Amino acid sequence: MPYDYGSNVVVQPSAVYVNGDTTATPQEYTDQASQIASAGQASEPAPDSKWLPLGVFAVVEGNATSSDDVFQLAVNPQGTIRGNYQNVQSKDVESISGSVDKQSQRAAWTIGSDKSPVYEAGIANLTKDSVPILVHLDGGETHQLTLIRLQDPQATTGATPPQ
Repeated sequence: MPYDYGSNVVVQPSAVYVNGDTTATPQEYTDQASQIASAGQASEPAPDSKWLPLGVFAVVEGNATSSDDVFQLAVNPQGTIRGNYQNVQSKDVESISGSVDKQSQRAAWTIGSDKSPVYEAGIANLTKDSVPILVHLDGGETHQLTLIRLQDPQATTGATPPQ
């Protein structure tokens, strides 16, 4: 199921609506996302796990046209998410861990050892070039951001990436 935050998933101060139905309070929805992310943090994937790259995405807010924040995401058949977060300006790189809830198809992850914020997207959305995501903060506060798929420079220019 695609999650189109602001359209078929709407977060209001008193309730979260999915396809017009009340699903949870904002705090409960945030807690669910935290549990999904924690499930992936708690499990250590097998060394021979097969990983499906989901993509490399710039994180943008509103109408921004540039970003210093980049997510690189992959998922294995068990629904474990791994990847990297990079702040391009500071050159900081941290690991990402999380999981996909097989029933709801919500993907949730965190950066490094932090428990908050929790980033969430529908797993189906992560196959698209522009992906709405929710960022869950402590206390049930939620913000909407967008992931923009970055094209592989090697595919578009024929250049070899730096070693």
